[in-house]
Formats: sequence, structure tokens, C-alpha cells
Amino acid sequence: MGRVVEKNVELIAGIILDDGQIVPEITVRGMMGQEEDLFTNRKEAQKGTLFTTLLSGTGKGNPGCITKIGELVNDGDNCRKIIEGMFQPDRVYVLMNVRSLSHEDESMIYPELACPHCGEMNQYQVDMLDEDYIPITKKPDPAARGGTCTLPDSRLIATYRFSTGEDDAKMAKIRKSRPDEVFTEIMLITVTEIESFERVTRQVLKRELTMRDRRSLRKKIEEQEGQIDTEVKNNCLSCGKDFNLTIDILDPDFFFGSSE
Repeated sequence: MGRVVEKNVELIAGIILDDGQIVPEITVRGMMGQEEDLFTNRKEAQKGTLFTTLLSGTGKGNPGCITKIGELVNDGDNCRKIIEGMFQPDRVYVLMNVRSLSHEDESMIYPELACPHCGEMNQYQVDMLDEDYIPITKKPDPAARGGTCTLPDSRLIATYRFSTGEDDAKMAKIRKSRPDEVFTEIMLITVTEIESFERVTRQVLKRELTMRDRRSLRKKIEEQEGQIDTEVKNNCLSCGKDFNLTIDILDPDFFFGSSE
């Protein structure tokens, strides 16, 4: 076996085990050939289980890129349920660290895109694990799985839960079938109750809540679940105007981006 590089990663939200114990740190390794091959597995991609399998493994005796959860050693099968239950900011952050351990450029990435103002192509150099570029906000209450929010316009109380890896399959379908309604569909997954309504439906989210209500709710969820801000501020090298670049960690192409 080739040299395997491991790293301890302090989590943003922390893992809540079935007994209520909170695990603040895990151990990860870089990708091997078996993980690289996962990205060509259409079944995993279509089911939305690619990243869970990448992190947990393909079965007993074939562990994935998470090698330990606290003191629990991953055997390829015993940690899958735990990894499915990881909160989304942690999954994103862990995947960033896995990519860093797997590439010759480590945490450096070189995104290239056209300026929305002048159309000129720009290539940037970003250290994705440098918090000056991609800031991290820790989850304020490690034991929380969700919370409530009073909406500013309607004054209704909304109850929400934090998204986890179990929602990846739903998100994969949304990106494919309803890409023009992503905000509403994500809220449909995470908002569990809105005062005065029997059920949370698309119609309620689209016709009963103002944009200010929706934005306030999304912001509250981000603040309470912990956040990794992958929207990087840029300056066009041609026209000098500012614009934002969003790094999509959950895009499989992110793991195979070309270096400078």
C-alpha cells in the first residue's frame, strides 16, 4: 500500500452520537485508487450517496477516507450511519480536507471564471483551508439538531432542523429535476413546521412567506448549524470590479480540478 497521509480535523458542528455524546474531532486520510474510481460510479452519483461512500467506505474491510470518529475506528461498515448523520457544514469541511490530502497542490485551488461585468476570463489562486479566504463559524450549541425562528414580516414561528448526509439523495434529485426552485426545495427539507399551517408545503413557502422571511430563516439556520463560507470575494484582473466566486465543494469536478 502507498503512503497514506492522515490528519485530525476539528469539526465545525460536531457529531452527535445516538447516546448524546458529541464527537468534536475525526481523523481523515487522502483518497486512494478505490475512492478515485467511485467518481465513475453512476449508481452512487444518481442515488446521491457518493460522498457518504467516499467517507465511510464500501463495506466491512474497505473503510473510506474517514478513518476514525473520536476513538471509534472505521472498518468500512460500522460508521456509515454516523457519517450519514453528520451535519452538512462538517461534511463539506471534511471533504475539503480529504481533497487537500489527495492532491499535489494540497489546499491550493485555481478556479477560473468569466467576470460578470466585462466577460474577461480570470484565474485565481485560493487556499481553501485559509480562513481569511473561506471563513468558518462554529456551531454555537454543539448539542442542537435544529431550532426555531420568528419570521420578521409574518411574525410566525418556524421550526427547522439542520441538514445531514441523509439529505444528499434528496439534494441530488433536486439539482437534477428542480434546479430552478433550489431555495424552496432546500427549505422544504429543513423546515419542519410553520405556525398556523397544518403542513409545510411548497405553496406555503412560495406564497405565504415574503422573501425577507425566507432570507431571515436561511440566515438563522446558517448561524445556528455552523457555517463554512465558500463564497470568495474577487477582483477582476481586467476591469477592476468586484464579484463573488462560489466554490462548489459538492461538485465531483472539485476533486479533479487542474492545478496552475
